[in-house]
Amino acid sequence: MRSREQDPLLTVEHLTMRFGGLVAIDEVSFQVGRQDITALIGPNGAGKTTVFNCITGFYKPTEGMITLAQPGGACFYLERLPDHDINAEAHVARTFQNIRLFPGMTVLENLMVAQHNVLRRASGFTIGAILGFGHFARAEKQAVELARYWLERVGLVDRADDAAGDLPYGDQRRLEISPASTNPAYTDNRPGPNIYRVCGRDDQQGSVAGKYLATHFADKNIAIIDDKTAYGKGLAAEVKKALNAAGKREVLNESYTAGEKDYSALVSKLKRANVDVLFIGGYHTEAGLIVRQMRDQGMDTILMGGDALVTQEYWSITGPAGEGTLMTFSPDPRKNLAAAEVVARFKKKGIEPEGYVLYTYAAIQAWKQAAEKAGTTDAPAVVKALNDNEFDTVIGKFRFDKKGDPNLPPYAIYRWSNGTYGVISDAAPPAAG
Repeated sequence: MRSREQDPLLTVEHLTMRFGGLVAIDEVSFQVGRQDITALIGPNGAGKTTVFNCITGFYKPTEGMITLAQPGGACFYLERLPDHDINAEAHVARTFQNIRLFPGMTVLENLMVAQHNVLRRASGFTIGAILGFGHFARAEKQAVELARYWLERVGLVDRADDAAGDLPYGDQRRLEISPASTNPAYTDNRPGPNIYRVCGRDDQQGSVAGKYLATHFADKNIAIIDDKTAYGKGLAAEVKKALNAAGKREVLNESYTAGEKDYSALVSKLKRANVDVLFIGGYHTEAGLIVRQMRDQGMDTILMGGDALVTQEYWSITGPAGEGTLMTFSPDPRKNLAAAEVVARFKKKGIEPEGYVLYTYAAIQAWKQAAEKAGTTDAPAVVKALNDNEFDTVIGKFRFDKKGDPNLPPYAIYRWSNGTYGVISDAAPPAAG
């Protein structure tokens, strides 16, 4: 077998994408070999989606080259092509993290759409379908059979004629093990037995953060802000609930808009309220900008956030201004003995497996072990194996409870200092749900 270095299908060289003053990806280079499966692994905000958007034409990179070498000898420089030609000429396409279905069409019809190139050619580019030519009827029959085959494989053949938009969320995703979805509703409102996660929950980390604030800053002015997203707003609400339940009330509770660069008005409001400690329900980019702008206004306010701050990009934004930042996250999986070999492999490749990197690895391990136990990849059998077995992964051994949550260790409090973060307090979470 030829290596990816000798015969790469895709070569990404010095890929850089800037949005104004924010560098989303910087000098990224890698190769993908033919018939290889290649994963981009990194924490929230690392730029993984931006890389895919550049490769598939959703974004035009600021710098760099993206070369696709097809087996027949054709070579495409994707960064130079119009976005529609990346799909039509270079035959590069992507799937999305969020669901992309045609909700008004049936489940079967959605799979028929995926075969539109075959059917279009068989129809003579629509005329054969209109006139009912025999070769189109045969192609259509084969397309229906193929679609039904895959529906049987994932246990949805009984819903073939239902509108795709009427399917429960879980059936739309069919089988999912999330490494980083911490919203309680993800498993509390589980639409079927096929949704799981290997990480903790925001009601757990929110309770830990709220109790920590009430205990350690009882005589300080505490403010809570959120970025209006489901994650940020939900986490901030859980922190407020735990803080208030412990007898401590915040002096300010505000929302801000993610994606902005100037938060000076918000910072001025925090300053007028004499805020000593600020909890932010949101992501590292805005948190980093806010803490820098607080320092620019002479504030020594302590910033605290959730697991979205567990990324080196946070310190890259804040520099020394981020010193003393607090955050909640699960016990560092890099320190697990079971993870030592995998961590060493990552580091050998120059990758620090921080944040949810190892949780992603564990989600794949759990699915793999379940499929091996089931002796098949058919969804119903894998779901049964996920429900019935314990899984030995890089984040430890665990089982899934009846909601699809893992019985993993509790959240802890971390502090950023001198460009790195470490645990300063362990805290047991409440029973979820």
